[in-house]
Amino acid sequence: MLFFISLIVSIIIIVYVATDCKHYDKSPWGWGIFAFFFGFLALGIYLCQTKRVGWGTVWIVFWSIGELFSLAHGRLVL
Repeated sequence: MLFFISLIVSIIIIVYVATDCKHYDKSPWGWGIFAFFFGFLALGIYLCQTKRVGWGTVWIVFWSIGELFSLAHGRLVL
C-alpha cells in the first residue's frame, strides 16, 4: 500500500514539474527526469530555481528530514 502512495506522489511531482517548466522556459524533459529520480529534492530545487525560494526551502528541508529518518532506520531512500 505504501508503495502505491509513494508512486502516486512521485507521478504528481513529475507531472507538476514537467508542466510548470514551460512557463519558465526550462526543459520539461530534463526536469521531469530529474524529478523522477529525486522526487521531493528535485521539486525543492526546481521551486528555488523558479524564484519560489520559500516553498523550495520547505521541500528541501522536508526531503532532508525524510532522509535523516530513513538513515536512522538503516535504509537510504533518495
